[in-house]
Amino acid sequence: MVGLLGAAALVLLAAGAPKILRPGLGGAALTAARLPWARHLRPTWVVRLTGLAEVAVALSVIAFGGRPAAAAVLVTFVVLAAFARRMMTVAPGQGCGCFGQAVSPVGPWHVGTNLALAAVGAAATLSPPPSLAVALGSQPWAGVPLLALTALLAYLTYLLMTALPSMLDAAAGRAVAR
Repeated sequence: MVGLLGAAALVLLAAGAPKILRPGLGGAALTAARLPWARHLRPTWVVRLTGLAEVAVALSVIAFGGRPAAAAVLVTFVVLAAFARRMMTVAPGQGCGCFGQAVSPVGPWHVGTNLALAAVGAAATLSPPPSLAVALGSQPWAGVPLLALTALLAYLTYLLMTALPSMLDAAAGRAVAR
């Protein structure tokens, strides 16, 4: 469980840090989502605060682990799934700005991946693992295999939300053109 939760934390870290530094794309997504409460706020500041929250949740998993960190992962990914679903409804075709870049438009892969990561948070809340830092110390070969597999899983998760939808769209476009 520690590897799955660690991968979720790395995804949050990869998504949160760019939002803090470059909130423009996330701000565009927030504006496009037309959330009633958001019209009174500055989108770039909301995105920066969201990025800070994602980084804080990620660091809590890495440094502390336990039930509170797992519950924070659960809540964060449920909110992200709800936001992605909202984007699909009111702004189809809009990029999410999730990772600080123009990635593929928000779609079912975003929602499904966020829900899968929320499920990891739920499972870890029921059976809380130690922090990733503690788990690495108790693993063979100083935890290098666990860290490598956790990073690989996080990268594959990133690809599920970015590259795969773009590839599927391109394949569907070629199939229609024939």
